[in-house]
Amino acid sequence: MSFCRGVVQSWGKASKRGFSTLLGATRAAPVVYYASRNVPNLLSRETRHFTPGLVGCFRNFSLSTPNQKARQPPPDESGWSWKTISFYQFVPLEENSLTSLRLRLLKDLEAINVVGRIYVATEGINAQVSCPEHQLEALREYIDSLPYFSDIVFNFSTLHVKAFKKLHVRVRHQIVADGLDPSTYDLKKQPNYLSPEEWHDALSNNENPPLLIDMRNNYEAEIGKFVNSICPDVDTFRDEIKVMRELCEGKENEPIYMYCTGGIRCSKAGAILASDGFKNVNMLRGGVTAYGRYIRETQRPSIFIGKNFTFDKRLGEPITDDVIGHCHQCDSPADSFTNCQNTICNLLFIQCPSCKAKYKHTCGSHHCIESVDTGEARTNPRKQATMLNHTQRVSGKKYISQLNLS
Repeated sequence: MSFCRGVVQSWGKASKRGFSTLLGATRAAPVVYYASRNVPNLLSRETRHFTPGLVGCFRNFSLSTPNQKARQPPPDESGWSWKTISFYQFVPLEENSLTSLRLRLLKDLEAINVVGRIYVATEGINAQVSCPEHQLEALREYIDSLPYFSDIVFNFSTLHVKAFKKLHVRVRHQIVADGLDPSTYDLKKQPNYLSPEEWHDALSNNENPPLLIDMRNNYEAEIGKFVNSICPDVDTFRDEIKVMRELCEGKENEPIYMYCTGGIRCSKAGAILASDGFKNVNMLRGGVTAYGRYIRETQRPSIFIGKNFTFDKRLGEPITDDVIGHCHQCDSPADSFTNCQNTICNLLFIQCPSCKAKYKHTCGSHHCIESVDTGEARTNPRKQATMLNHTQRVSGKKYISQLNLS
């Protein structure tokens, strides 16, 4: 410790803030512990001119605080079966309570081995999680114990795996970003919720089908959609709202139907339309996920064809065996989304098995193929500077079409 303090103090004139003061002011172990854990962050803000040796000194330096608990080994998950679940609820939450709610959810759900992605905001909660089957009852009891979420309905997937690596709970401005002033609509004005059976009956065998809007992103509809649905060519919910309003203009008294993956986007979109004066807005309760369960249970002919896109490692769950998508590289029939093997690129696109082998699990960009060939896919962020606008393209299909792959 004295050696490291001496190194820092020798640079005291060069770094007048933060670091030398932090270590020179006290001999308390917790302070040194903090510094040893956070040296790279401190250096990036205040002492970037220090030598790399100083960073190495602290990276290899570890002190435990007196009250620090020993790190627990990960649980043995062998033999576990998992359930993949989504749930959401629009409910007013105090902004100053969100951070404590985040920490509480993170701590309590990790204790029962739940993994996934949860967003909380002043308008409510949105979650996609995987839960060990033997902890399902504990998860249900826990969510019910939270007074503001006691009415939440679990929406079970049709394909159950451990779909996430770990649990993330994040505070967001909105759980569904719409780009609108929240004062311009009322979330209490909800659309009509149709059960999967009611939805199926209303939209089957229609000679004059009503307006049916797919409220998902364009790439989601590439691999699966409802018959007679309109799928706007947009890739954000904000743009979807604009197109929705254009499609519905002048139809204030006509029946309007909308659907999405699990229901949350339609709950908000329907509230926006209802706030605009539309009288007959209908949505599929539980979204495509619930409809897929209904079709499996009843064996009725499905009016949804293909796969239901999912925002997890599955990247889709089958509703029917129909393949309506096409490989973005060779245009052959395909319905499997993947991410470019070059993790700096990470482009999401549809790829057939033949192109997967030909382009080495990449999007086909020579930068990405080279990155995989040289083993730099995960270790060389400098490649990002040479890549072709990978952070600004709007979809894998559009980007790959610009590569002119042979």
